Amino acid sequence: MLPKLTQDFLLSRLSYDAQTGELRWKSLPASEFSSPHAHKIFKAQYAGKIAGGPSWDGYWLVYLNRKKYRAHRIIWLMIYGVEPDIIDHINGDISDNRLSNLRSVDTAANGKNRPITRANRSGTQGVSWHPKVGKWRARISADRKARHLGFFNDFDAALKARKEAEAALGFHKNHGRPPRVAA
Repeated sequence: MLPKLTQDFLLSRLSYDAQTGELRWKSLPASEFSSPHAHKIFKAQYAGKIAGGPSWDGYWLVYLNRKKYRAHRIIWLMIYGVEPDIIDHINGDISDNRLSNLRSVDTAANGKNRPITRANRSGTQGVSWHPKVGKWRARISADRKARHLGFFNDFDAALKARKEAEAALGFHKNHGRPPRVAA
């Protein structure tokens, strides 16, 4: 039977550098392995080296107990001893696992720190040209409610209305940042 991921289990196998966001494999005792040869291979290939690697979607993954885990979730469990529902990467870089870039949030708060969609044509989230009216339209959605902020003759006025609404509704300052470009 495989051990459950716990804070103690993770601390016995991994070390974490909060400044760089890196997880590294610890050197494990020979008793943890099925044979001296397996222990020797682990020490040569893994001990002291960075744990895991990038996934296709940009998250850093670590393979433990025959299962892949996202590194930011492992880190949170290692540091705080609990696994929250959602961990937000504050700066939007999902490969940046420095502790200062991670926060536990609910779904609503996570939605208030999203990048602009790739389909956006105005360059600003919640501001679009409304051809039937012939004006810029500002909108915002929060707390499961869509709000119409108004029609504006110029883009800057619509942008101002959107930014004021974001501030009033507690959106993160990074909300609406450019989307991450896959490498």
